Amino acid sequence: MPSPSKRPRSSVRAPYASTCTQPMLQSDEVTALAIDTLNLDLQCPICMNIIREPMATECLHRFCNNCIEKSLRFGKKECPSCRAYVATRRNLRRDENFARLIDSLYPDLDAFEEEEEQVMVETNATHTLAHQEKMGVEWQRRMDHMRAERARELAAERGRKRAREEAAREARAAREAREAEDDDDDEEGEGDSSDEEGSEGEEGSEEEDDEGEEGEEGEEGEEEGEGEDGGATPAPSDAGGKTRPSPPPRARKKLVPQVQEYGFFLSRHPLEARVAPLPKAFVTVSGAAQVRHLQKYLALKLKAGPWERFVLSVQKPGEPTTTPLPAETTLQAVVDAHAVEANSLELFFRFRILGYD
Repeated sequence: MPSPSKRPRSSVRAPYASTCTQPMLQSDEVTALAIDTLNLDLQCPICMNIIREPMATECLHRFCNNCIEKSLRFGKKECPSCRAYVATRRNLRRDENFARLIDSLYPDLDAFEEEEEQVMVETNATHTLAHQEKMGVEWQRRMDHMRAERARELAAERGRKRAREEAAREARAAREAREAEDDDDDEEGEGDSSDEEGSEGEEGSEEEDDEGEEGEEGEEGEEEGEGEDGGATPAPSDAGGKTRPSPPPRARKKLVPQVQEYGFFLSRHPLEARVAPLPKAFVTVSGAAQVRHLQKYLALKLKAGPWERFVLSVQKPGEPTTTPLPAETTLQAVVDAHAVEANSLELFFRFRILGYD
């Protein structure tokens, strides 16, 4: 019996011989791959560039020769991809097949990397320009919203001012009408009293004829009485000899000076970051008030104190910086010195910290 080692080869059947002899590709179809997808498989996990001089670890991860040597020399003794232990660089081997694949895909690798860097620079510039345009549009939108809000506040304040002026005019007209009615009543009362005096005068003229004889004696008595009284002025009397009471003096109205009110925009200074801006920037204040009243208003609304640390300043037309306002300055003087249009003056506030400002 022949030994198994000397069995003829024809007796050993290969069950997959027929399938192995057939070609794996049955057609001439070409599969296209995106360059980005291909680059992800050819990148070094350390430097994120196309692998140069590919070196493979025992865990079959590929890196650039310089990258993996630096990683093992200055870092941990492990694979940067899977953290498998790598004792020394002797555990690395050069992958020639992978190197030939890269050479066939990128004959000039330096030119490809320069092109990629240029594309990245242009992309970053485009993104930066788009971001700047977006920020500019957003800034313009915020400024338009702020201007519209200020315009609405100014229009509302003007409406309230017109309503106050209209109410004051109506009250003044009503008061003048009442005073005119009182004057008419006084004139009617004087007319009635003059009619009564006329009727009494007629009765007195009839009595004068009966008292003719007593006239001379009465005159002498009056002369003696005047001498005794020292020339005192008698009270006014009517034709019948009755004294008439003098009307009470009319009280004069006190004229109250009208104080004009002004509107201001209290905005946070561009360099101020310690306190928050006011929820409502537009305020209406009397012209007789002083700057320190606005400082106290800011300390109360922003809950930061003391009020002396708030500094109010105004920007003059044509100047890039602001000018601080003294605390004792009246708002009327500020408006006269700096306002270009009524109710449109903008004041900037800052919170000063001792030892820092």
